[in-house]
Amino acid sequence: MSAASRSVEDRQTEVNISRRLAIAGQIYELTITPQGEIDAPYWRFELRNATVGATIPGGFKLRLLTEDLQPFPNNEDIATTAVEQLYVEVALEPGEGIVWEIEPLPENYEREILKF
Repeated sequence: MSAASRSVEDRQTEVNISRRLAIAGQIYELTITPQGEIDAPYWRFELRNATVGATIPGGFKLRLLTEDLQPFPNNEDIATTAVEQLYVEVALEPGEGIVWEIEPLPENYEREILKF
């Protein structure tokens, strides 16, 4: 099987970026994975509790901002009650940057601009 014939299912199991975050005494994982078609990809930013079966408490927020820290439509997911995951999906132009934020802030959080 050549690389060009890889299916969408193969791509969805890839993790491009992963961050382990300590928030309020719990460990969470933020993963950023490519979705969609190779010629029209989008990115899924997903936050989960690192403990299998554990949830994200109500009040948590996952927010994406542009490189100059501006919000955009559908840029955040908020847990109104305990949930299994928070996620935001975004289509980016090549070379475009995005900044992620989580509330409450993770320990030792430093804002980073991710380029795609």
